[in-house]
Amino acid sequence: MPSGKAVLGLMGSGRVDRLRSGRHGGCSVFSTTFRYALISLMELSRSQGLRQASTIASQFNLSPHYLCVVLRELRRLGLVDSQKGKHGGYRLTCELEQVNLLTLYRSLPGSSDADDIESERRLGAGVAEIWLQQVAERWCKELASTSLADLQGQEFSGDS
Repeated sequence: MPSGKAVLGLMGSGRVDRLRSGRHGGCSVFSTTFRYALISLMELSRSQGLRQASTIASQFNLSPHYLCVVLRELRRLGLVDSQKGKHGGYRLTCELEQVNLLTLYRSLPGSSDADDIESERRLGAGVAEIWLQQVAERWCKELASTSLADLQGQEFSGDS
């Protein structure tokens, strides 16, 4: 299974199709909301000025409607700003270094957490649940130690 940085970094190497479709390693680790948020934030960080949601959706073959839902959530979190109108769009309102991926993940609706696995473990976990807890803990540490700035400009190779 690829590390969190490798999975998230697929965007930087033109392999967004795997990220967006959840085909990394055969299972979808991240919610659609988190993937859309990450793609949006990285794209907005590369832009000078405003980017329209429809442009981002088209470029990455995302649902325009759901992308707008996610962008509204990012605006609520104070990460993006929007301007209405014919020449409107979205822009990043924060420094990439300020956006910790674990905090972002936990701030979005529909995000599960290692705490969910921990509560299941206390209810009579077996070996599989304990292993899942350990994986979730490593995954959270990886996200916690990664910012959007860490992803920007990184090269990721192969199917690692």
